[in-house]
Amino acid sequence: MSERTATRIRHAGRVTGLGAGLLGMMTGGAAAQMTSGVDHQLAFKLRDAFAKALGSLDDFPSLTAKALAAHSPDGTLAWLWTAALVFLLAVAAGWAVLTLTERWARQRFLRLYDPNPKDRAGKIGYLLTRAVLMSIGLLVFAAVATAVALAFVSGHTPSRVTVLTGLEATVIILALRIVFRNVLAPDAGSHRMLGFRDEEAAGLYRSLMSVAVVSYVLFALCAWMQAMQLDDNAHKLAL
Repeated sequence: MSERTATRIRHAGRVTGLGAGLLGMMTGGAAAQMTSGVDHQLAFKLRDAFAKALGSLDDFPSLTAKALAAHSPDGTLAWLWTAALVFLLAVAAGWAVLTLTERWARQRFLRLYDPNPKDRAGKIGYLLTRAVLMSIGLLVFAAVATAVALAFVSGHTPSRVTVLTGLEATVIILALRIVFRNVLAPDAGSHRMLGFRDEEAAGLYRSLMSVAVVSYVLFALCAWMQAMQLDDNAHKLAL
C-alpha cells in the first residue's frame, strides 16, 4: 500500500467518524426533543384530567346519592346502611371465630415447642407452624363471614357486592397480618429470625399493617365505586 493510499484511508476514516458523531448528536438531540415533547404532553393531559376531576367534586355528593338511589328497590339509601351493618356483623362473627381458632391452636400445638429454641430449625418450625394455624383461622374467618353476609344480602345484588368487596379487602389485610407477624415476630422475640429488637419489630409491624389497611381500604373503595357506576372523575381522583 502506497503512502498516498494510506493517507486517503486515514482522511476517509476521520470524515466518517466526524459524520457519525454529527449524526449521533443530531439523533440524540432529536430524541431529547421528542422525549421532552412527550413529557410535556403527558403533563398537560394529567393536569387537565386532574382539573376535570377536581371540578366534578362539587357535584359528587348529589351524583353519588342519585347513583346509589338507582340501585335501591325503594329509591332510598337504606340498602347502603343495611349493607354496612351486615358487613360489620360479618366481620365481627368471623373475627370471633378466628380468635377462638387461634387460641385453640396455640394451646393445642404451639405449646409443644421450646419457648427458647437453641437453633434456627426450632425457630423456623415454630413460625411455620404458627403461620399454618393462622391460615386455617383465616379460612374459617372467610367462611363464617361470607356465610353471615350471604344470609342477609344474597337477594340484593348491590348490597351483596358492597359487603363482599369489603370482606375481600379484609381477608387480604388479615393474610398480610399472617405474613408480617411471622416474619417480624413482634410477639415472639425468642423465635424471631431477623435481627430486630422487640421495640423495632413491634414498630415496623404496626407501620406495615397501617399501610396495608389504608391501601386496601382505598383499593376496595375504588372497586366498589366502579361496581356502583359512580362518577368516573371522582373515581380517578380516588385512584
